[in-house]
Amino acid sequence: MKEIEGIIIHQLAQKEKDAMLSFLTNEGLLSIYARGIKDNKSKNAHAVSVGCLSSLEINEGRLGGKSLKSATLITYLGENLKSLLDYACFNYALELARKADEAIEDKESAYKALHTFLAMRKEDDSIAHLLAYIAQILIILGERIKIDGCVYCDNKSEIVSYSLDDGGLVCQNHFDKGRMEKESKDQINLLRFLFMAKQEEASRLNLSLIQYLHLLNQYHIFLKDNLGIDIKSFTLFKPFFQ
Repeated sequence: MKEIEGIIIHQLAQKEKDAMLSFLTNEGLLSIYARGIKDNKSKNAHAVSVGCLSSLEINEGRLGGKSLKSATLITYLGENLKSLLDYACFNYALELARKADEAIEDKESAYKALHTFLAMRKEDDSIAHLLAYIAQILIILGERIKIDGCVYCDNKSEIVSYSLDDGGLVCQNHFDKGRMEKESKDQINLLRFLFMAKQEEASRLNLSLIQYLHLLNQYHIFLKDNLGIDIKSFTLFKPFFQ
């Protein structure tokens, strides 16, 4: 038996009163079978809800399977989900953490990035913090975007767009209108900020929801098409694109 601290990022119902927990730690993602936590009398239920930062006592079976013995809540990181937008950001981040874990080698940095997102987000800036979190995951996955000049020629002037597929900013001379779209200065500076500033500094951003959603959509397509990470929670954002 061992005790581990981490964040509950997913629950999958098993039988009538059990659940399989996805538990993100600084050593990676663990799957833990939790018996009886759907029972109203469960002493552990309050500490294993999605969004809980908890300390779990875990039993390990002979074949490596893990089961929950007890859970102690440290703090709940899913508070203040008062709007659909905040709920969508919360779910997108947790699903990304779960689905990206296998490809991530630096488990500690990935855990820290998720904890920062959950701890820093507020109702009025959740999407800014989500974009900063996704940028951190891309960096951890080795997909850092070149923001100090054109990805093709290193030209630092006449930047008119960016390409996540090609890995950076794009100048006028290398702009391909057949597969790129010109971006506003605000949009380009948003991308620069996210890959340059500390994650927690996302609170300083003050752009429109449309600008945030534009980049989120580009992130989402890149994750799915280039990295094979398909985040189903993206559908929660659909009302905001209308």
